[in-house]
Amino acid sequence: MRLKSWLLALVIAVLLLPISASPALHAAAPVPDSSNIDEGKYAVQWTMTVNGSASGSSDFSSWTAYRNVLIQGSATSYTPPVGFSVTEPFQLTVTDSSHSIENGNCWHKVVDDSITDPGRYNGGPDQFWVYPTDFWPREREDGSWYMDDPFYLGFYINGQLTRDFNYRRENHYRDFCNSDNSYNDEDNRTFVNYISWYDFSHGF
Repeated sequence: MRLKSWLLALVIAVLLLPISASPALHAAAPVPDSSNIDEGKYAVQWTMTVNGSASGSSDFSSWTAYRNVLIQGSATSYTPPVGFSVTEPFQLTVTDSSHSIENGNCWHKVVDDSITDPGRYNGGPDQFWVYPTDFWPREREDGSWYMDDPFYLGFYINGQLTRDFNYRRENHYRDFCNSDNSYNDEDNRTFVNYISWYDFSHGF
């Protein structure tokens, strides 16, 4: 069987806070015979949305928090008979925004986090989806075909490389009892916080 192109549409909705999930069991994937795999192109499209909210209180304060993550894009990956895959063109948009409010007896605090460069990896060739096994077709005993989850680890890590984004955090603090303690500041960081909701034990 010659397999030339696949289309993967992935839509996921996950509740961030609180998280409660029953682990799923996955059978070990069969190892394909590379001599029977033709070179091909794999067309991939994906959309993942994660939304969550939480609230709580203590003797000293009460708080609420909201978060929204969107990971969407498309790519074409070419797998030659020998060597690494070339994933190009590659389109990816990642947004990760959160908003939290905390109120105390004499103070008020607001924290906002967001990605400032959601399209920083657009174009290609992609530096992460470079291995033929990322989209390697695998045949079941009944003759049907499937592929492993390409978003497991390899989507955001490749050796020393990580698919990180720039985050901006804005802090606003008001002290109603002593205005000298009030402040507004901003912090910029680069990391992969957008993937923190992923279940690395079982995948999507």
